[in-house]
Amino acid sequence: MIRATKTRKPRNEKPKVQEQDPAAQASAKADGALFFIALPWPDSALSPNSRNRYKKAAAAAAARAYAYAEARNAGAEAGGLPKGNLLIGLNFFPPDKKHRDLDNMVSMCKNQIDGLFQAFDTNDRWIVATLARRGQVLPGGLVELSIFLDGANLACFGLLPIIE
Repeated sequence: MIRATKTRKPRNEKPKVQEQDPAAQASAKADGALFFIALPWPDSALSPNSRNRYKKAAAAAAARAYAYAEARNAGAEAGGLPKGNLLIGLNFFPPDKKHRDLDNMVSMCKNQIDGLFQAFDTNDRWIVATLARRGQVLPGGLVELSIFLDGANLACFGLLPIIE
C-alpha cells in the first residue's frame, strides 16, 4: 500500500518579496510620510509566543539585517530623519487566514523597525506612537512600514491627526 504524503515548504524559506510599487511609495510620501518601505512577513519565530530562543535569535538578526539592507536600497541615509517625535505606521497583510493578535504582529516587527532605524543611524527612542492596521490576506504576506512626523496628516493611514 502506498501512502500519500503532504509536501511542506521549509519554515525558514523567505517569501519572494514583491517589487515595491513606485506609485504606492509616491502616494505615501505625498500624504506626509517621511519614509515608506514594504518588507516581507516576519518569521514565525519572532512571535512573542514562540518558545525556541535559539531560532528566535537567528531570525531576529536576519530580520534586522534584511530591513537595514532594504532601507539603504530604498534611499535611507544617516541623518535622514529629523530628531523629534515620530509615528510608525504598520500595515499588515498576513500570508494566511490564521488568527493573529494585532499586538503580536507589531511585536514580530520589532527587529525590522530596529534595522530600519539603524539604516538612518537614528535611535528608535524617537518613536512616540505606533499605528497598526490589519489588511487583506496576501500570499507570502507583507508588512508596509511608514514613518511620519508627530502631527502629520495621517489621512493616508485612515486616521486624523491629534489636535490639541
